[in-house]
Amino acid sequence: MRRLVPLVLVVVLLSAVSGCCWCGGGGIDTAQIQAAISERIAAFAEAVEDYDVDGMLGFLDESSFSLTICEGDSEYNKTYAELKAELEEDEPKQLQWRRPVSEGGNGYVLTMELGTLVFSSVSATGAQAATPFTIKEQAEFPEIPEETTDGGTIACEMVKLGGQWLCQKMTITYQTVILIEASRRGAASMESGDAGSGDDLTHGFGFGKLAF
Repeated sequence: MRRLVPLVLVVVLLSAVSGCCWCGGGGIDTAQIQAAISERIAAFAEAVEDYDVDGMLGFLDESSFSLTICEGDSEYNKTYAELKAELEEDEPKQLQWRRPVSEGGNGYVLTMELGTLVFSSVSATGAQAATPFTIKEQAEFPEIPEETTDGGTIACEMVKLGGQWLCQKMTITYQTVILIEASRRGAASMESGDAGSGDDLTHGFGFGKLAF
């Protein structure tokens, strides 16, 4: 996981500057908690890139997860069940796009770059973490050079359940949509394949804009 080490290093460096909160008895090791959550978020980003449905869903608390997507004045809310259905519906075409051209695919690559994680309300069983993100896309066929197509911030409310850190609530706030020339963007929204509907821009998590 190529972003795991940088994210964990950021947490360690921040802890070295601000001081690690470790108190005997009922205290918590803040740096350790932040590092564990950073690892989980890095793994989620890699699952997004690979369109690994199990990996994306495995980051979420199935029993109580909710997703809010904000774009301009619009806001969309989804339950775990709704999100799961959308991700699984899109899985065949997403994986097809990612196959090499030699195997009949498009050689499509989505890169999700995360910024510095900012933590708050850290406890032994919960924390809030937010990070800016940038989405870059490219393809071999049709040939599309790497281009930044989206960006914004992700805020996660994390909870520790069964010894594992899971996301209970995720809020994705998108910047103004970065337009791609029609001659280079295929049919439209990456995750839906349909340019006509505002809802298509937020299908699944809403990451990416290219479609083939």
